[in-house]
Amino acid sequence: MTTANKPLAAVTQTPVGRATLAAFGLLALLSGCSSTDIRIARDFRETPEISRTNMTGAIDCMASALQTNGSDNAYVFMVREVNDGTVKDSPLQDGPLSDAGRIQLMNVLSDHLYPYVGLVTDTFPPMFTTLPKEDVGLNRFGLPAPGNLQVFLAAYSGIIQNARRAKNLPPARNIIPLVVHGSFTRFDTDNLAQEGSGQNLGTRTRRLAQDEIDDTWRKTSGEVDIGDTSSARLVSLVMNLVDPRNNLVVSSQSFDLVFYRKNKTFRLRIGVGEGYYGISKSHIAVEGIHGAQKTLLDAAAFWLLNKAYGGKTDFASCFASDAQRKLTMTPKQFSQISQTNLEAQAALAEKAGKATKGESPDKHEKTDKSEQKSTQ
Repeated sequence: MTTANKPLAAVTQTPVGRATLAAFGLLALLSGCSSTDIRIARDFRETPEISRTNMTGAIDCMASALQTNGSDNAYVFMVREVNDGTVKDSPLQDGPLSDAGRIQLMNVLSDHLYPYVGLVTDTFPPMFTTLPKEDVGLNRFGLPAPGNLQVFLAAYSGIIQNARRAKNLPPARNIIPLVVHGSFTRFDTDNLAQEGSGQNLGTRTRRLAQDEIDDTWRKTSGEVDIGDTSSARLVSLVMNLVDPRNNLVVSSQSFDLVFYRKNKTFRLRIGVGEGYYGISKSHIAVEGIHGAQKTLLDAAAFWLLNKAYGGKTDFASCFASDAQRKLTMTPKQFSQISQTNLEAQAALAEKAGKATKGESPDKHEKTDKSEQKSTQ
């Protein structure tokens, strides 16, 4: 029987037509469809903020103290370079560390200095670099030409002295150029430390007896997983403070910072009959490497300001914690404090040891005094 000239309704009434229509319907159901809607966000969720680290408050405090600075010295800071000194996989491959250390350090210093106490140059002066002509750059001994140095200091002296007159401050007796040079010297590829913990809980209903009716709602199970992992890495920064007038390093310091990555996970799964329902949640907190670099550079600026002005300006109130106070100490001062702490801890341990034995330290002191009196 031919169906070429029959209406569509008549064709679908035939067995062949109904089978064909069912096949097309099944194909349409199995094929499915998908679409992707991409929109460009013209507004961001967050508003830009001024960059801050856990050192910003202390540096702001130091800047406020410099407004009443009684020092008769002024400085011209020149940041030569703050580069990535770590070993890379290939000379042609960039490492994970940022190359913007110089501009970041210049930003912190210039934002917290005033013209009557210090200036920060934008371009590093060629007179303090090695050039083919010694009368333009450094000579064979690493020293600048005396004539160039005099012109350099005279140019910045006018800016500093005018600013001091405007603040009714006495003229600066010394205007000292200082070259700042730093390098990130350590960034371990492996984690410094890594730890994790997890908890698991599950339950299942008892098996049905062989002659018991198979009740779907009684065949239930549940599982709960809770996990917590963390890892730590370390990055180091070395800073040198150089007096370019005599090519000498006047101070140097190394800074270490440990930064963390923490993961928390929660999973819940409930099974009912032949089906199940699950939910999971993850919380990942990452202290990024570039944020760690920024914090180290702020610590370097904190150390530089204390080195330059700490002798005549009281920054004691700016140290919010012992960790910040230690950044301003010399290795000798730090070792003295460490030794004092060790002696105090040893004395406390000895006193605690006597107490655990049931002997009062005061009792020993009284016994010693009585023995002394008897011998007298």
